[in-house]
Amino acid sequence: MSSRVEGKTLEAVLEGLTGKQIWAMILKLWAEFGGCETGAQNVELFRAGKLRLKLEPIGEENGESVAASIKRDQLPSELLAADLIPEYEDEAGKKRKWEVVEDVAPSQFEVKDLEYVSFLEPDDPGYVNGEVMRARAVVLKANYGLVDGKRMLECQAEIPKEMQDKIIVLPGTLLRGRRGGLYVACLSWVGARWVLDVRWVVYGFGASYLLPRGK
Repeated sequence: MSSRVEGKTLEAVLEGLTGKQIWAMILKLWAEFGGCETGAQNVELFRAGKLRLKLEPIGEENGESVAASIKRDQLPSELLAADLIPEYEDEAGKKRKWEVVEDVAPSQFEVKDLEYVSFLEPDDPGYVNGEVMRARAVVLKANYGLVDGKRMLECQAEIPKEMQDKIIVLPGTLLRGRRGGLYVACLSWVGARWVLDVRWVVYGFGASYLLPRGK
C-alpha cells in the first residue's frame, strides 16, 4: 500500500521535488526525530502508515522552496490518557510531555474481573529486565498499556487488597523520558491509594511485579 502525503502518494510528491529538496527533507526529518536510532524507528512507523508527511516551506535553496515536516497519528495514550503522561520543563521553561514511543490499543475488561500474573519463569534468577518482561507480556496476553492503567485507577476500589504490596506493570506503553531513557508505566500502592509510577526498562523486574490480564 502506498504511503500518502496530503492526499497524494509519496511517489507522486517526490516526483515533483528536486534532488536538493528531497535531500533537505530527509535531513530535516532525521534530525527532527532524534537522529540515528529514533530516525530509523520513525522510518518504520512511516512505512507502517503511522507517520504522515506534511509539506510546508522550511527555507529557500537557489530560489526554490525546500519543504518537509512530519506528523504522527496520535497514539491511544496521547488521546485518552494524556493526563497520565509525565511532564518536564524544557530550557525555555515550557512544559512538555514525555514521548510515547510504543503503545497498544485499550483492552476490553472489567477491573473487578482482572487477574494478576507473573512473567517470571523457573530458570530466571528471580528477575528479568524490562525488555524480556515486555516480550513475555505479549505471550501471556497481558500486554496492557497506559489507557488501561487509567481505567484501573478510576476503578481502583475493585483492585484486590492483596495486590497492595505488589506493583502492577503496564508494559504495552513505552515512554521516553527527558534524557532519552525508556520507561514503562506501573501502578503502585502509596499511602491509601493506587498511583501511577514509572520504571526504567533496564531495571530488574522481580516477583513483586505482576501483569494485569482479563480472565
